[in-house]
Formats: sequence, structure tokens, C-alpha cells
Amino acid sequence: MTSERSNVYRKKHNTKTFDPEWGRTFILERFLQTCNPSGIELQTSKTTNAMADTFSQIHIQTVFAVQNRNALILPAWEEELYKYITGIVQNKGQKMLAINGTSNHIHLFIGMKPECCLSDMVREIKKSSNAFINDKRLTPFKFQWQAGFGAFSYSHSQLTEVIQYINNQKQHHKKQSFKDEYLTFLKNFEIEFKSEYLFEWIEEHK
Repeated sequence: MTSERSNVYRKKHNTKTFDPEWGRTFILERFLQTCNPSGIELQTSKTTNAMADTFSQIHIQTVFAVQNRNALILPAWEEELYKYITGIVQNKGQKMLAINGTSNHIHLFIGMKPECCLSDMVREIKKSSNAFINDKRLTPFKFQWQAGFGAFSYSHSQLTEVIQYINNQKQHHKKQSFKDEYLTFLKNFEIEFKSEYLFEWIEEHK
């Protein structure tokens, strides 16, 4: 009896499909095997999960205060300070949406990536800007930020409103003190607090 040789042809077809229920892209690998001379066709499928990408929108307004009432932020050099702090945020791969304040406090509105640690970034901003102000002798007295900060998150639909609010800080604080503003934030965001753990309130230079 003469044995018949069986020839196997194998062809691979890759296709991609997105499953909205799982939020993942699946790579489908299809193999078509044809065995001769029997004429039997066998089709098998292998499904491989691909890692899903990360999609986020994180917008945080951060507020912190000046420590020394003899070393407040002055109009003569505040823009230089804001540019320096913006550079720190950008160098960390984050986006500064707005920055402004008055003599005794500052507001930063940042578009953040999910891997960014806000506490670490604020710590670096405070440390570096303290050194920047003191090394350049922008004030005759030692400059320092107070410990702690406020952080408040916003949706995409609120961006324009928050940016305008921060840009209008000077006008806003002609009518409301920093203390009243900060307490309003805490109450509106329903954040529990104890008065002894808040900032030391310093009168504004108007």
C-alpha cells in the first residue's frame, strides 16, 4: 500500500476589534489549516487580550498660603514667581491651566495625569519656590509657605469658570478675604475640618 503524503498549509490572519463592554481591544488570531489529500478543513481561533490604555481627565485647584506676614508676595515680582512655578509643573509633565493669587496666598489650577502624586508635587513647588524667592532676595525677610494645602477637583464643563475665577483673584479679594474664600471652598465641597488645622490668616495688602 502506498502511503499518501499529507501536506498542511497554515495561514495566519490577525484582526482587531473593540469591545465597548470591557473597554478593551482584542486581537483575534485566526488559523486556517487544510490537510491534503483528505480535504478536511479545520478552522481554529485563538483570542489574546491586549492591555487597555488609561484615559483620564483630572483637574485640581490647589491653594496654599504665605507663612511670614513680613515676606508677602509683591506685585513687582509675582509674575516671575508664577512663571517659575509653572515651569516646575510643566517639567513634571503636568499642565498649568491657571495660576494667580494675592499677597498672602496662591491658586494653582492643574491638569494632572493619573500617575502624578499631588502631595509630592506641591511639596516640590513649595520647596523650590521658597529657595527661588530667597536666593534672588525678592523680599528682605525670609519667605516661606505655610504647611498644608487645599485641593479641589472639577469636571471638564467647569474649566472655563474656574480659570476665570483664578484670573480675577485681585478683583475678587477686594470684596472677600482669603479666610472667607477658603472656608467657602471647604463648605461647598463638604470637607470636614477643624479650625486649629487651618492656615494662619494674614491680612491682605490692598
